[in-house]
Amino acid sequence: MPSYLDLQVIEALTKAKGNQTKARTILIQMAEQDQRLLMALSKPYLTAMAAQALNHHAAVDKKQKSKA
Repeated sequence: MPSYLDLQVIEALTKAKGNQTKARTILIQMAEQDQRLLMALSKPYLTAMAAQALNHHAAVDKKQKSKA
C-alpha cells in the first residue's frame, strides 16, 4: 500500500503529465497547503536542518561577540 507521500507524488506527477520539473513545483505548492505532506517530505532531513540552524546561529553569535 503506497504511503501518503507516495500518493501525493503520484498526484503531482499525474497533474504534470510526467514532467518531473513541473511535478516538483506542484508538490511544493501542495506541501505549502498540507502540513501532513510537508512533514512527510521534510522528516528525513529534520536532523540536518536543525543542525544547520544551530551551527548558523553559533557562527553569527561568535562573529558578533568577536566584534564587541
